[in-house]
Amino acid sequence: MNSLCITAAFLMLAAVAAAAPFITSLAPTRGLASEATSVVITGQEFGLSPSVTFNGAAATVTISTATSLTVSKPIDSGGDLAMVVVASGQSSNSKIFRSVALTSLPGYYVDLLAEVVVPAPVGRYSDQNNQTAAKLAPAGFYAPVPGMMQAIPCPPGTFSQTQGAASPTPAPAGRFVATSAATSSEACALGSYTPFSGMAQAIPSSPGYFVNFQGAIAQTPAPAGKFVAGSGVTSTSDAPTGSYTPIAGMSAAIPASPGYFVNSQGSNAQTPAPAGMIVPNAGATSATPAGVGTYAPIAGMTAAIPSSPGYFVNSNGASAQQPAPVGQFVALPGVTSPTPVPAGYYGPIIGLQAPIPAPAGTYAPNQGAAQPLPVPPGYMTNGPAATSITSIPQIKLTAYNLGPGTAQSVSFETLASQNYGIFYTENLQDYILLETVAGTGGVVTRAFDPLVSTTSKRFYIVAPVR
Repeated sequence: MNSLCITAAFLMLAAVAAAAPFITSLAPTRGLASEATSVVITGQEFGLSPSVTFNGAAATVTISTATSLTVSKPIDSGGDLAMVVVASGQSSNSKIFRSVALTSLPGYYVDLLAEVVVPAPVGRYSDQNNQTAAKLAPAGFYAPVPGMMQAIPCPPGTFSQTQGAASPTPAPAGRFVATSAATSSEACALGSYTPFSGMAQAIPSSPGYFVNFQGAIAQTPAPAGKFVAGSGVTSTSDAPTGSYTPIAGMSAAIPASPGYFVNSQGSNAQTPAPAGMIVPNAGATSATPAGVGTYAPIAGMTAAIPSSPGYFVNSNGASAQQPAPVGQFVALPGVTSPTPVPAGYYGPIIGLQAPIPAPAGTYAPNQGAAQPLPVPPGYMTNGPAATSITSIPQIKLTAYNLGPGTAQSVSFETLASQNYGIFYTENLQDYILLETVAGTGGVVTRAFDPLVSTTSKRFYIVAPVR
């Protein structure tokens, strides 16, 4: 035989038999006999130019892949239609498509599952012949009874904000509706309120009360922490900053507690320092951001927490520590930034406290690696934490016999200082070591019994080993 100079020698034996097409599902499985329904066929082995028939009548294929077909069902007389796919001269299993021979007028539709003509239900309508589903009444409209051909616009004072309404919704208290076919109500303006539903105009607030927001359903008395000097006013006097009045009628304000602050007048409660901030003293008017390298995870804190190993905080005002991202690590607490893992190491997960050396058979040529690189065929490394690869000497095959059903043998040149392995695989991923051969400096021949293939594929590989 001719000599071959290759990095890895292998031989693949495979036998592939053409498979018949197979249908697993249809969508939809029902349609009108009088309509050219679009049907999606899912399966396998549909080939390049398949054809489809319904009870022998050809369908038009509009979209075709090896596992999915979209076809237009021919118009028929109704009943169970046997659908078959033909590809590469072979026919598939058949699937039944139910063709329903019914028609409908506006206000009605054909229920394909029950095979009856029914009126459009409440909240829906049907405005065309031969519909298979009723349409939802659009927003701003409603359909109060079955069998409607059109939806009804909502009258003034009412609205419908969703599709499929059976009746209009009155404008709620605090809002009004001025037009028909409305999809929402309008909030009453500042200084006015609407105490019940269906109002066309808002009522002005009375003396002694105020309204300071839109959409009010009632006028509001001066709350605790504020006061009103006379009747007919629209605003109140506030408690000073740094203090609060928790109940109505108080003569003095209470200083804010440590961990809390009051930053505006008219407060009836103190405010906890939000997450990411602290308040160390009483009577404060503002909170202080947590410094870099620290964080404040909950409200009301008086001091910040240093970040943990594996985590960092790189900005002021943090409410959480950040894990070191993939490819980086943090070894100490209170750190403001992570460190990239060095070359020869990798960081596969977040929150890493120390880098991981690249294992044997892999290498990491650059810093910041999330995963080590596999050593490609024909190359090797010098062990764990490798940063580079070197090429493996080539092997020269001088003869081989790998035919099926006979004893297997291979002859190859060797180096006296090198060991060699003969491997078997069926997928080029999982390998079986058949034999380890010590190099002699000359040609070595080895015979071995053939293994039984479970995939009809066999590969033999000769490669240097340690």
